[in-house]
Amino acid sequence: MDFKKFTASAFAEFCGTSRHTLLWYDKFGLLKPDSMGQNGYRYYSLHQYIKYDLISIMKQSGSSLAEIKDFLDNKDELATPDFFENKIKILSGQIDKLTAMKQLMRDISVNIEMADTWRYFDPLLVELDGSFMVAVELEPTESVSLSDFVIQYARLRKLCANDPDVHAYPLGTVISKEAYLNGKIRELYYFFETDKTKGKQVIKRPAGSTVVICHKGDLRNIGSTIDIAFDYMKKNNLMAYGDIYKYDMLTYLSDSVEEYAFRLLIPVRKTNAADSQEKSI
Repeated sequence: MDFKKFTASAFAEFCGTSRHTLLWYDKFGLLKPDSMGQNGYRYYSLHQYIKYDLISIMKQSGSSLAEIKDFLDNKDELATPDFFENKIKILSGQIDKLTAMKQLMRDISVNIEMADTWRYFDPLLVELDGSFMVAVELEPTESVSLSDFVIQYARLRKLCANDPDVHAYPLGTVISKEAYLNGKIRELYYFFETDKTKGKQVIKRPAGSTVVICHKGDLRNIGSTIDIAFDYMKKNNLMAYGDIYKYDMLTYLSDSVEEYAFRLLIPVRKTNAADSQEKSI
């Protein structure tokens, strides 16, 4: 085989691309054939692989064909450290996006696996590490409409967009303990957990003894599930000392409200039967 001249098909195979791509590059003025045969065949030279490789690298780095052509036509002017440093910044942003998406897929997978092992409506006392959360505060209200939910959820997603340190699944909600003890369900924050320990709108869930209970079904019935958790706490001389943390685990993947799944975490500490909160339950 003559490695000095390639037909378009042979050169495409050598480059690991398609003949269609080479034809497009020719049409766009990026990489024209080295010569044309009398039979109308396009012929490429081996040395053109270097130019093809540069085009491929720039394309993968996010450059448009127009940007690549401008660079090739003006290399002496544009081939500066600043040009490539800018490309590095663009690539770093793409890496952050991919890392965040990878983390999202992993979190969804883990939560699906966890949901298969849950015992719903069955409270359990566990010891948990604390966690940090990026949160958006909600307007004080006893109920959140679907429109309000979507607006605040979108606000949180934008706040955390492409941040590889944020776990954008599951969505969490802080429910007011005080409001619950007064017979109401009031959501205070929406949040995503984060690996950051400080920063804009970062709050913390305390470490230590925690009552965990899993709810399945319509969210409007979640108050009954919280009741079960507080009954368990009363029987075991436990007192909630923080708000209630709700994790929306499977709503993304559910076709009906009956399949919705939530995990509730309630930080607790030991108390005695005479405690004022116990009397109020």
